[in-house]
Amino acid sequence: DITAKASAVLFNMGTLSKDRLRAMLISAQKAADMAKPIVLDPVGAGSTDNRLRSTMQLLRQFRFAAVRGNASEISALLSTSPITMKAEKGVDSAETTLEDKISLAKKAAKRYSCTVMVTGSTDVIANGGRVALVSNGVPMMSKITGTGCLASGLVAALCGCTEDSFEAAVTAAALIGTVGEIASETAKGTGSLYVGMLDTLTNITPDIFTQYAKIENCTGE
Repeated sequence: DITAKASAVLFNMGTLSKDRLRAMLISAQKAADMAKPIVLDPVGAGSTDNRLRSTMQLLRQFRFAAVRGNASEISALLSTSPITMKAEKGVDSAETTLEDKISLAKKAAKRYSCTVMVTGSTDVIANGGRVALVSNGVPMMSKITGTGCLASGLVAALCGCTEDSFEAAVTAAALIGTVGEIASETAKGTGSLYVGMLDTLTNITPDIFTQYAKIENCTGE
C-alpha cells in the first residue's frame, strides 16, 4: 500500500534481514508494475556474501532508476565474487582516485542501465554518455554516519519529481554537499554539523543552492 502511494522507492541495504529482503522484493514488483522509480543504496555490498547476493538479486530482477554508493560498494556490484578488493571490506572505503570513480560509475551505469552515483570528496554521476562531477561538501561530512543515506534519500525524492534520474542524482549530490558547507560555517563538531545540515536542508532556497552548487558536466564515452 505504501509503495502504491509513493512517488519513488528507496531500498537501503544497511539493515538487511530475510524479512526486509522479502519486503523489498514485493515493493519492487509493485513499483515496477506502476512504473515508479526505484533507487538503491547498496550499503556495505562487498562486506559479506549474503549482503552482496541480496543486492545482486534485486539488481537482476528489477530495473533501477539510480544507484548511489561509495567506490567500494559500486566496485562490489561490478565484481564476480564478494570482497575481490581490500577496499570492499568496509562501508566507507579509503578515497580512490577521481579517474577510478569515473570508470566505476560509467561501467556500473552501463551494466545496470541506470544512473550511478559514486560518492567521495568529488561525487561522480554517470548515465549513458552523460557524466557529471560535483565537488560540494566538507571533509567533516565523511565522519558522520548517515550522510550517504541522506544523499540516497534525496536522490529518491528528486527521482519522484522528474523522469530524468541523472539530473535528480546530480542535484541531490550538489544539495547534500551544499547543506554541509553551509552548516559547517557554524558547526562546533560532528553532532552540530548533522543537525545543522538538517536545518539547512529545511530552509535552503533555490538562489542559495545555485550560488553554492559546484557542478561540472563532462562527456562520457
